[in-house]
Amino acid sequence: MKMESAAKDINKIKVRQLLIPQLEEELRDHHKFIKETVPLIKELLRLLTINHGQINPELICINEKFSVLVNELFLQIKKDEDEVFPILKHRNSKGTLKHIKVMTRHEQAFLKALFRDIRTLSNDYNLPTGACKVFALTYKRLQAFDRKLTLYLDIESCFHI
Repeated sequence: MKMESAAKDINKIKVRQLLIPQLEEELRDHHKFIKETVPLIKELLRLLTINHGQINPELICINEKFSVLVNELFLQIKKDEDEVFPILKHRNSKGTLKHIKVMTRHEQAFLKALFRDIRTLSNDYNLPTGACKVFALTYKRLQAFDRKLTLYLDIESCFHI
């Protein structure tokens, strides 16, 4: 019985050693994507809210929710850079990794909830009648960001150690 348990522990360690470099690469790519994509969407939402917020008040809520989401993402990036990358690099204790896992799942649920709210407010990114080109571009970019971030969060959950 002890031999089986030891073999399982060794296999878990081997799997971790294989997954950790991939996780680190995924995190770095994810951070780059966010840093490159967010400024344009924020500016589009700002313009849309200024020009159409009176007629489409849901834009104000979408803009606010996106701002909260972005703040959370940048906090996560900072946490990853300050805490997760050093742990992955040095492969610290299981207890530390479990702590990160719990926080990550909580943060993932929060981000997914914000995007669910944005999808609801935007009627699943369906344009209102007579929407301008900026409206269309904003929803298109927001939807693409939503899809990519949601996919990333689903993939990241597979790496929970």
